[in-house]
Amino acid sequence: MIECECDEPDFSNKFPRLASQILAENHMSNISSIKVLASMVHGYVIISAALKGISAPSPLRRYAKFERASGGVMVRINEEDEPRIPAIVNMLTNKFGERAIRAEGRFDIAVADVAVNDISEMAVPEEKDVLIDNTFQVLTFMIPEGFRISRILRGQYRITMIWSQNPPETGWIEKMQELHGSEI
Repeated sequence: MIECECDEPDFSNKFPRLASQILAENHMSNISSIKVLASMVHGYVIISAALKGISAPSPLRRYAKFERASGGVMVRINEEDEPRIPAIVNMLTNKFGERAIRAEGRFDIAVADVAVNDISEMAVPEEKDVLIDNTFQVLTFMIPEGFRISRILRGQYRITMIWSQNPPETGWIEKMQELHGSEI
């Protein structure tokens, strides 16, 4: 569900169709609703997206298969889990160091001097963080040219942002807080 309130009827009419198209093209099924408050007269757009499908951290074995390799383990990320690759690489790098990690292809990561049991149960960072980051990236495609991010609120199941042409005013921030359901 996409709701849009704006002082410019053309924006209010076109935004839901544009947003639906962008969400579909980017396979963003984790967004349950989007609410937009905008003023082209004052130069701001506030977008609040409610997220669904958020779960607790999962073991790496959920996203990958493992093969013993000379001097370590080859981690083969499942193709459907491609969006998780940056989080997985960061997790492995933080645990074993940059010198122990090597990309072997689009979905393959070699980890030196480690056993399968040492990495298969490692907890991959919360999906929430990845979903919020991905949602933020996709929502940026919906903003008119000339607007830049002014504020972001991240909640457990919601991300709310102000995009503006000028520094945000107090009234806009209050609207953002109201839409988000929290305080800055």
